Amino acid sequence: MLATFHLNKLKLNQGFTLLEIVVVLAILALVAGVVMPHTGKVVQRFQAAAERDEVFEQLADLCVQARRIARGFELYQYSAADSSLPLQLPEGWILQAETPIRYRANGFCEGGTVKLQTNDTIFMLNLKPPYCQPIL
Repeated sequence: MLATFHLNKLKLNQGFTLLEIVVVLAILALVAGVVMPHTGKVVQRFQAAAERDEVFEQLADLCVQARRIARGFELYQYSAADSSLPLQLPEGWILQAETPIRYRANGFCEGGTVKLQTNDTIFMLNLKPPYCQPIL
């Protein structure tokens, strides 16, 4: 008989009070209020990094493009509105070379230094011949 009374007493004490649940929800709301404003900045940084990496890949691919079209070209100044090269920059980005970088029809380039300017960042890239792979 004594064991049955003890089990019934344990069943009555299980669970959380309304006050405990409200306190936990208030703490979670405070943490979310601190964390949420920073998540937008993190997403913007990831998006900018993805755009930058995409531009770097396109720059590395220009030698292949020159060979594919069997025609040489020069890279001097380039923006998102320009369509003279097979390069697609994000809106507001500008690419400038200190001296013209010549891409030959055989897929080689002479190399040089390029400044890639975004809305808030400037990257100086060194394009090493013969394939002009961008190096920060």
